Amino acid sequence: MWQFPPGQVSRGLLTSQVLTALRGPVPYDPYPFQWVEVNKSRHPEELGIWRDQYVPHQQFSYNGKWIFHTVVNTGVLHSTPDGTWPIYQRLRRTTMVGTYPVTVSLRRFRKLPSKDRAILAGRYIFWQHYVAPNVQFVNYFYNGRAIHFYPRKGYGWPQSAGCVEEPFADARQVYKLLNYGDLVSVIGRYRVERARQKRPLDMSRRMLVSIIKKQIQSIA
Repeated sequence: MWQFPPGQVSRGLLTSQVLTALRGPVPYDPYPFQWVEVNKSRHPEELGIWRDQYVPHQQFSYNGKWIFHTVVNTGVLHSTPDGTWPIYQRLRRTTMVGTYPVTVSLRRFRKLPSKDRAILAGRYIFWQHYVAPNVQFVNYFYNGRAIHFYPRKGYGWPQSAGCVEEPFADARQVYKLLNYGDLVSVIGRYRVERARQKRPLDMSRRMLVSIIKKQIQSIA
């Protein structure tokens, strides 16, 4: 079992202290309203930050604009769900622990303990435990899922265990821009277009052409 000193490991779960604070009085927010959009519906996947224009003593000006965009990676097998949530925990640097969905055969799936398996996006999966040290610029927004830096060879398509991963320079800038309570909306669903089977399509076209030719000959 992995052992770390207290305070160095994060799971991004809502603690009782956070829930108590959320139920309490809402303090004055000195920052302008911001909204984060994570779009999975196209390639490359993208994160954008929209900020409302700040007007003293006014909650909204309804005159905002997009202030930042970057490419990101979301979770494999649609493990970054659609929805809107507020940022509830921010960490400059942490060790993240969790599970990664690994596709397995039905035969192996049946042999796994129930706690280590699931059916996700129509696939049989094994929950592979992981420990990721030195994860930087972390913004948790839903059930252990966060916007953060993670080193990858490339960005723009599903690769993570459910988080929204960014390149280093952009992650640093996003961390400076975001605040507690900023809303994060995950939208769309990344789809892989399957190759069409040409043979049935070609046969259908040949049959259609043949029928049209016969009709023309009968009219002539």
